[in-house]
Amino acid sequence: LPLGKRSLDQLNPLEMDRLPCSLEEALLRKIRKTRGCWHWEGYAYSDPKRPTIALYGRLKRPESSSNLVHRIAYEVWVGEIPEGMDIHHNCANTLCVKPAHLELATQADNSLEMLARNSYKRYIKTLEKRIRELETSAR
Repeated sequence: LPLGKRSLDQLNPLEMDRLPCSLEEALLRKIRKTRGCWHWEGYAYSDPKRPTIALYGRLKRPESSSNLVHRIAYEVWVGEIPEGMDIHHNCANTLCVKPAHLELATQADNSLEMLARNSYKRYIKTLEKRIRELETSAR
């Protein structure tokens, strides 16, 4: 029998994921909500040519070429994304899809924020390295 003709108890777990559902239902199936972020636990992708770039969640949807899950989440729970706009993660977690953590940003603003955030991470790593050196020399 085709998927849609079988009762739920006749389907195995892999077939359950293939049942037709709304985008919101598809998102909710793969999200783990915490007090902070809503973590995407479905398929995630990072460009192998750019290994320093963070993972981004993906969700296949037939009616669009855009399959970035944070953009889909924004469209489902917040609204339309104007042409040429990016979605910025306020939480710095690229696998987060919580609507309150996503905001519209120009590509330039989003890029500047990411550069500033990465510079700050490098500064923290430098400080952590210095702390380890001081701890080692104190022993």
